Amino acid sequence: MWPWRRRSKIVRLHLPHKLFISHSYKDAEARKRLLATLPKDVEPFIFPPIVVPPEQMISDKLLDAIRACDGLINLQGGASAESFWVALERDYALRQGKPVYSFDPVTDTLVRDTSQPLALKVFVSSSHHDRSEVLLILEIMRQRYFDLWFDEWNILPGDKWEEGKCSDLTTGSTVEA
Repeated sequence: MWPWRRRSKIVRLHLPHKLFISHSYKDAEARKRLLATLPKDVEPFIFPPIVVPPEQMISDKLLDAIRACDGLINLQGGASAESFWVALERDYALRQGKPVYSFDPVTDTLVRDTSQPLALKVFVSSSHHDRSEVLLILEIMRQRYFDLWFDEWNILPGDKWEEGKCSDLTTGSTVEA
């Protein structure tokens, strides 16, 4: 058989070097199948399992790890398909503009995910007494690519908010409120 006929479809994808492997830890066998099919020049990164109390935020370390990788592969099916964390990781990588791939462990196929990230439009309603806390939360949300609409940022003097027209500070244009 000719050498080019033995090359897997995965090699032809020209995968980035360091890839975050997004999966449920319950899908260990599927993860092993994926790792066995990756080309040797690909460095998989598997986030270690962490047990933390509910009040401790682990997403910062998780998102830092995704940012440090060149792309992401998520497992299809099984517990991974139902995992909040896999959905979050995939969506965050898409927002970062990183290449995202989906691996089907039943057929051993890897395909490029060309979908769009979730529309995360948020209208902020808060008391002015809570301004400092609200601004802290909004900054965290902005860093995570939420589309925020906050009156202090989006309504400028002279805006005709009664008519539903406000300024968009990110583009400098007038938008329908």
